[in-house]
Amino acid sequence: MTTSNWHSHGRVRSFAVGALPITAMFVVASAHAFSFDTPPDWRVNLDNSVQYTAGWRMQDRDDKIGNHPFFAQGNYKFDKGDMVTNRIQDLIEFQAVYQDRMGVRLSGSVWKDFAYDDEVKTNPNPAFSSFLSYPGGRYSSDTKRYHIEGGELLDAFAFVNTNVGDYPLYLKAGRLTQFWGNAFFFGFSNIAYSQSPVDYIKGFSQPGSEVKELFLPRTQVLVQTELSPQLSIAAQYFLEFEGNRYPEGGTFLGPFDILYRGPTSGGALAGAFGGPVSAGHDDKPDDNNQNFGVKVAWSPEWAGGDLGFYYRQFDEVHPWALADIGAAGGGRLHLSYAQKVKLLGVSYERSFGLLSTGFEASYRKDTALNSSLSNGIPGVPTTAGATGDIVNLIANAFVQLGSTPFYDAGTLIAELSYTHLARVTGNKSMFNGVGHAACADSVNPALPGDKWDGCASKNALALAVLFEPQWLQVFPSVDLSMPVSYTRGLKGNPAYAAGSFYAQGAELYSIGLKATYKSKHSATLQYNGYSYRSGESVNVPGLGESYAGFGGNGAVALNDKGWLQFTLKTSF
Repeated sequence: MTTSNWHSHGRVRSFAVGALPITAMFVVASAHAFSFDTPPDWRVNLDNSVQYTAGWRMQDRDDKIGNHPFFAQGNYKFDKGDMVTNRIQDLIEFQAVYQDRMGVRLSGSVWKDFAYDDEVKTNPNPAFSSFLSYPGGRYSSDTKRYHIEGGELLDAFAFVNTNVGDYPLYLKAGRLTQFWGNAFFFGFSNIAYSQSPVDYIKGFSQPGSEVKELFLPRTQVLVQTELSPQLSIAAQYFLEFEGNRYPEGGTFLGPFDILYRGPTSGGALAGAFGGPVSAGHDDKPDDNNQNFGVKVAWSPEWAGGDLGFYYRQFDEVHPWALADIGAAGGGRLHLSYAQKVKLLGVSYERSFGLLSTGFEASYRKDTALNSSLSNGIPGVPTTAGATGDIVNLIANAFVQLGSTPFYDAGTLIAELSYTHLARVTGNKSMFNGVGHAACADSVNPALPGDKWDGCASKNALALAVLFEPQWLQVFPSVDLSMPVSYTRGLKGNPAYAAGSFYAQGAELYSIGLKATYKSKHSATLQYNGYSYRSGESVNVPGLGESYAGFGGNGAVALNDKGWLQFTLKTSF
């Protein structure tokens, strides 16, 4: 096994995650752009992939969003017709392999978005100047790095392929990514959840990004051995923690002005907490915190496909947003993470001609649940939200489409995700679930709320579909395709902490036209839109009419953020 096929999964893989449908395909690796002249035992390659993305806001501002104290900055950053991204990014990859037995891989990325400056915008109503999540009126260094310009090291690992007795052994050590299971779309309910953090900032800014640019490596040791042609065992141990990255507050696609690591003030929370609320704190677990996983892959003849069995212990990469209330008023808004969550999982994959099917079942113990912002006790820090045990089931199908009178070829991927809350195990008073004390009505918090107020449900079901017909050789060396993606929360709100992304009634969609030249260069024009069920509106004196509470069920702040995206990609 060489380093190139270590990551092979056999099926095209994509994700629609967070608050935006993202198409991120694993594709068969093309020939390297540049190969060094080396002795026969060595293969040394250098790849350089450049992507340019331009985007324009296409919807008018919804005043009920623009008048909301937690949404105004993100909503006023750009007006309809404004360029919301003008981003160029370069991914550099270096790999050196000796006799297909050992080697190293390094990669890094740099970016610059010319559509952004560091000025914070908000509703022109003077009252909103007191709600700024960046009190100085300028973005923080964290927000500027990821939304304006920056760079980072990605992969940095060495690998060795050897034998122990009669058994092959494959070892990797360093910063790398590895994903287990069969899921395509639902990154918060799959077996690979929290196996690696995800860069949603980059994905939201560049919906056509390849998966290797979206998933962030973690320092780890990964080992695999094959006990027989049908049976293999893999294990990993992590030496680094990093949480997901999300669009920061006050940026175009930021779901809340006061989240995540960028904002330095809780803005409108000051009124509720009786004093200033600091923000942007990230209370991460230790890098070495006994995060590990074991996978057994088995392909017996009687199964007709591939079975996988998994056990993992991990710190979650999706945080709770929590607030400490100061003893004398004010507070501290921070991110916190459920630690040492246990996962038991099983997967099955089988192909029937051009149809490939996949199934996953997993049980997460003491995982983070949808939680209230605070424990409500002045002077007592809120270190964790509610935790519980959940069951996740995922079923999907990947179909390679044949020629029809309407298209020459194409793919269709469909996936269902079902989540069941088995029980609440910790901090029950903070669980924001239907029938629990923390679930309050958006207009009158003294009354109990329901799922339309963003409260979690016992059961939840969501659907995601990607359809991409293709027209081959429309022009010499040019193929066209039309990627269409659609994700919908069908029933209920998932109980896990990130469940609002797939809340009932949520619709995340995109439609585009893509031209590919010689399978190496591409240009894509695509529209991306969002629809979450908004709640009732209220007229707040001095602010105007806005949605009550947190706006409704899900990321309501994105409802007027439909945008047109144009992407050019090439490599050399």
